[in-house]
Amino acid sequence: MDTVCRAGLTLQKFVLRLPGEPPLPLLLALPTGPVRPGKVVIWLADGGKATVLDSSMTQVQAYLNQGTAVLLADLLGLGETADPTAAIDPKYYNRKYHNNMLNKYLGCKLPIQRLSDIDILHVFVRCVDPLAGAPVELRSSGRAVVPALHAAALWVDIMRLTVDQIPPTYQQLLAQPTTKNVYSEVLPGVLRHYDLPALQRALGDKLMVGKTPERAMMRR
Repeated sequence: MDTVCRAGLTLQKFVLRLPGEPPLPLLLALPTGPVRPGKVVIWLADGGKATVLDSSMTQVQAYLNQGTAVLLADLLGLGETADPTAAIDPKYYNRKYHNNMLNKYLGCKLPIQRLSDIDILHVFVRCVDPLAGAPVELRSSGRAVVPALHAAALWVDIMRLTVDQIPPTYQQLLAQPTTKNVYSEVLPGVLRHYDLPALQRALGDKLMVGKTPERAMMRR
């Protein structure tokens, strides 16, 4: 099994693959000792798992000390699955237009594909020892927040969602359609059914808001 070492910790490397789906890279850090993890945190950073390795290993270690396993993953278009800067044509006014085109041919919008990625991670945690049976929490920042909101609202066994900040509503995006990088975040026709505040109300006390360390580093 491939591993990566950072700040004295060893993380296991996985690439999850399903037929017809893009590969999903992740890292898994497990508490030491024979005791099974008491909880699993799925950490979805706007800059990908590399930003957590660079800025938040102290917090990863704190989770491990509490007996919590930490799973770091790159949703589609984030982290190592993001387009390199040199490949982004500014005329499209969106950093994710390659991924948008890919998802057009896959038959779903980018936020839905990212939700599918979280579903794959969710199944992985439920089925793989020693994670199976442990309570699950999500932690997300930036462009990973909207799919995480949907996931936490859909799957009742997700005990908590921590986000760096509340994203703009779909109504706000509709009112400012020329905002940069917005096209990849919208769902056609969604306002006929709900807006993001409805998900926030549905989550209630399960939703926690606070700046995550890796997001703070990216804003410097």
